[in-house]
Amino acid sequence: MTELIGNLDCTSLAEVLRICSVQQKTGTLTICQGMVEKKLYFDQGKLIYVTSSKRGERVGEYLVKTGEITLNWSKFLLKDCQQNGVAFTSTLVEKKFITREKLESALSALASKALADAMSWTSGAFSFSNRVPPQVMDGPVRISEVTALEQILRQNSETAPLSHKATATMRQLAQNIASNMVSLPLLPNVAVKLQQHWNDADNSAAIFAMVRNDQVLSAHLLRVANAAINDNQGRYVTVNQALAAMDSRHLLGIIHTQIACAQPPLLPNNLDRLLRRALRCACMARLVARQVGENEDIAFTCGLFHNIGKIIMLHLLTDDSLLPKDRQQLISAYQHNCGAMLSRRWNLDPCIHDCIKYQHDPTAADANNKLVEIVYLSINLLHDGVAAADLLPRCPHLPKDALDIAALVRAIEHIETTVKAAYR
Repeated sequence: MTELIGNLDCTSLAEVLRICSVQQKTGTLTICQGMVEKKLYFDQGKLIYVTSSKRGERVGEYLVKTGEITLNWSKFLLKDCQQNGVAFTSTLVEKKFITREKLESALSALASKALADAMSWTSGAFSFSNRVPPQVMDGPVRISEVTALEQILRQNSETAPLSHKATATMRQLAQNIASNMVSLPLLPNVAVKLQQHWNDADNSAAIFAMVRNDQVLSAHLLRVANAAINDNQGRYVTVNQALAAMDSRHLLGIIHTQIACAQPPLLPNNLDRLLRRALRCACMARLVARQVGENEDIAFTCGLFHNIGKIIMLHLLTDDSLLPKDRQQLISAYQHNCGAMLSRRWNLDPCIHDCIKYQHDPTAADANNKLVEIVYLSINLLHDGVAAADLLPRCPHLPKDALDIAALVRAIEHIETTVKAAYR
């Protein structure tokens, strides 16, 4: 019996995993993207194994790549196992091509790799059934979701080898994300202003104006509003979309819980600086979107969330035993992956994920190219000394004849006024 079914462009895989965990499900989650099919197996809410049809993620190919078996032997044994109806992995151990310990280690690493890849999918379909193959349920291999999240954090990041302490810190960060133990801190002055508005008779307009301009409040509202599997609804990309579709009293309740449960910032000055930077980028992104004919509200939200990974990492990497150079190395190398992974974990729209992940290299994006380039252009226009002539070649999807760079630069002074008013 199929209990969950939907599309990954409406519900992220991370959100489906959360639902399976909360509901303590036992069964098989099948996800498909094009010709690739992956199966995720659960035992009482815990993800225990992953199989994949993707090239490079099949057991035989992986063992050949890691040097555990030759290509010729792999082809021969696979054909023999298919003809005789026996398990390929069992045959490898029985014929002593590999020890059981090495096989278990390889299978665990392969499953984690397949999961890390699937967690980044922003399209495809999923369905859940209550059946789990006995060989999976009784098997000795148990996948670690934390290991998969570590792989996502490290994807495409070129950095020097991490110290032992930095490596342990990265694993703890992945553990926190896997356990949904990540929350954004709230600035004290923002909390005070919210409380003041709450005491006013007609408070909703002022509160939602604050929410739109503040990364922390916007992220919390969209995270809660999107925490459901409902393909008819789709995702709320912006605060205004949520306001148009949901009862304002319900949304005010979401914001009220943020006030009640918010953590104080460990580095308030740094947080204030980064939130101001986020709002500057959001305001500039809205202006760029207006010039090129893109959705201004969505561009604003993507710009607002562009540095959310850095804010999270600064908040979490406060261990006094972590050397400053290690902390800076971790944040510089992994902030984009961290923010993008959180956007999937919180079931935010794929366009937000792409703008966070590819903001420093828009040519690497496979989708949402205009929005990614808008955020990239906005970030760099706000930096002194960056010439537009150096930026535009990396924005091939934006209509150059529609861009008025001089007008955007002149708008920076007005943007500063907006930011100061929001965080005074």
